[in-house]
Amino acid sequence: MSRTNDDPRALRSRAAALVSATELLVDGGPEKVTHAAVAGRAGIGRATVYRH
Repeated sequence: MSRTNDDPRALRSRAAALVSATELLVDGGPEKVTHAAVAGRAGIGRATVYRH
């Protein structure tokens, strides 16, 4: 199965990462936006953050 940019799973994980990064930025400033913090808050893997 080919994974493309319109894969619903990829769209969900990307949206979750963006929401999480935005919340971290608003709550704590730029120093709080790390790949690990974004992944943890979004409930996705750290590698998924890198992929997006």
